[in-house]
Amino acid sequence: MEAVSINLRINYIHAEKIVENFPPQLQVQLQMNVPSAKPVLNKENLKIPFTVILTTTPAIANITIKGVAILSSKPETLKKIYNNILSRKVTEPMQLILQYIMLEVIIIAREIGLPPFLIPLPQKPSKPPSSTTVR
Repeated sequence: MEAVSINLRINYIHAEKIVENFPPQLQVQLQMNVPSAKPVLNKENLKIPFTVILTTTPAIANITIKGVAILSSKPETLKKIYNNILSRKVTEPMQLILQYIMLEVIIIAREIGLPPFLIPLPQKPSKPPSSTTVR
């Protein structure tokens, strides 16, 4: 795959800690929608909207992040990624977007005082990565 540059723009962040004391057992649910709406493809870039919602059981905290990933590359590379997204295939740029979003969720969770938790990250592809950058 041709080199792809990824810029992530977060447009909305909501984080709320509902209670101060945590129960001994805390379950974390994570809903990630990438894309959260139809991606927009033009000659220069591909815009992929995303939404991430983290909730806990019992209701201790919730975090919502919305934004857009802007991919830049050659038009044929962007078209291939766009088609893969529409057919729900996971590509390397999508995995990088998910990893970046997860990092943001973990940082925000720490900032509002949630105890550390583990969230499985998307698996890396088995083939060697192409030159992809995240800014």
